[in-house]
Amino acid sequence: MSTSEAKRAANQQNAMRSTGPRTKAGKARSSKNAVKHGILSREVLVRAGRGIEAPEEFDELLEGLVGQWDPATVLEEQLVQQLAGQLWRLRRVYRAETGAIQMQTDTAALDWVDHGRARQAEAKALISETAMQEHMPLRKRKQLRDITVDDQLGLRGDWTPTTELEREVRTSRWFSETLKDWDGLQAATPEVAYAIAVGAGRAGVEVEPLLGKRDGQKWDYEDVEKAGPQVALNILAEYCKVTESQPEEGLEEIRADFEERLEDAVAHLQAREVAEQSVRMSAAVPTEPASQTLLRYEAHIEKQIERTVNLLILMRSQRRAD
Repeated sequence: MSTSEAKRAANQQNAMRSTGPRTKAGKARSSKNAVKHGILSREVLVRAGRGIEAPEEFDELLEGLVGQWDPATVLEEQLVQQLAGQLWRLRRVYRAETGAIQMQTDTAALDWVDHGRARQAEAKALISETAMQEHMPLRKRKQLRDITVDDQLGLRGDWTPTTELEREVRTSRWFSETLKDWDGLQAATPEVAYAIAVGAGRAGVEVEPLLGKRDGQKWDYEDVEKAGPQVALNILAEYCKVTESQPEEGLEEIRADFEERLEDAVAHLQAREVAEQSVRMSAAVPTEPASQTLLRYEAHIEKQIERTVNLLILMRSQRRAD
């Protein structure tokens, strides 16, 4: 054995035989050093960006390890801190896997809707292209059939973006709740008047003249507000004239239409959410390259943890033997 190798071996043996502080006060101070100085925490934690990590969580992990291993030497303290860093990195692997799956499932749901809309547009284009032909060519007929089979909702499906479905639910609920307490006999708030105007307009009533607009001219909430508090009664009266109903009946019909639209919107959104959840579940496994990288890194950290734990066990046994 060379002189340098012998010296290195002797240093390692001396380190393992070192008992550190001998008094209770000294041991207590020494056992707190790892937590007090936080040597590795500055190197381990991500302190900026979206993946920022909480120092207090790392401190809690480190304190728990210090309490478990009760390091009595400087080397044992360093090993405990090293073990804390390794366990923290292992947690990060799990978080990375969760984040990758979440991103993948969210993207899968969006891609699914986009794919459905694209396929539906393709089918409609095929139908439009061949509409003026006496017979659809066999090749295009087969292409259209493949699209229909591939489309999970078929040509009857509505591939409206999910965000628009959510907006429709919120809007329908607002209209339904806005008209809930109005009796149709007194001047209304601008919100109620706007709801009445929308409901009457959907039923084919020309509300533009009552709002100071020409027939077919666009109008909005501000136009209703400017028309004054009596406009709701005027629009309801016009609705009753067109539908040949009494004010109470007309108001109830408008309410019922909003409630029916709300029920349809909620049902549509719920069906979409169920379908998207199914798509997300099928995508809830990391892609092959990402999963292989995570698995290799996880195995590497686990080997480091095993080596560190074995060293701590060895040093503790040596200290007790001495």
